[in-house]
Amino acid sequence: MEEVLHNSPRVPEITVINSRHFLRDY
Repeated sequence: MEEVLHNSPRVPEITVINSRHFLRDY
């Protein structure tokens, strides 16, 4: 999952944090 985010052309650190929170919330 992290690799995909890093692969993106522009993904701020906030996106990673949000992703983690989203997964936890789900």
